[in-house]
Amino acid sequence: MTAVVLAVVLAGGLAADVSAMLSQEPRLTGAFTQTKVLRGFKRPLVSKGTFSLRRAEGLTWTTEAPFQSRLEVRPGAITTTQREREVLRLDAREQPELKDVTDLLFSVVGGDVGGLSERFTVEGRVSPAAWSLTLTPRALALKGFIARLDLEGDRYVRAIRIVEASGDESRITLTDVRADP
Repeated sequence: MTAVVLAVVLAGGLAADVSAMLSQEPRLTGAFTQTKVLRGFKRPLVSKGTFSLRRAEGLTWTTEAPFQSRLEVRPGAITTTQREREVLRLDAREQPELKDVTDLLFSVVGGDVGGLSERFTVEGRVSPAAWSLTLTPRALALKGFIARLDLEGDRYVRAIRIVEASGDESRITLTDVRADP
């Protein structure tokens, strides 16, 4: 029991240290490169684009290559658009579990370490200029999809690695991240 309490206290200190380093700007923009490694495929799938995070409103993830699409994540809703046509709309009023997904996406891209530590066991390290975290899901339902999340950054989240329970893996590099007035 003492070890569990100590682990929670240490994770809380780590979360606070990382949170103190991260920019809390209400709007962030930048570019991304996403590499998806699928078991059974020799070559990874690579996509590139831009993102815009409005903490109070949502996340827009615009893929420019290899084809154009836009993913909009709002509190309680996800919409995908291709060629200016909506191809998917998910709403938390119809699928209540979707709220957990949107909250998770906001927390990962926005660096909400406090929000992440509610859903994950957090381990990592902090130096004066950078930080890295390894997050392991707490809930069985989340473990069915995600085996581990690795995050790295400085003032901003710079790298995200998602290791899925299936063994597939996504690596996302965020570049040119800046506060958007």
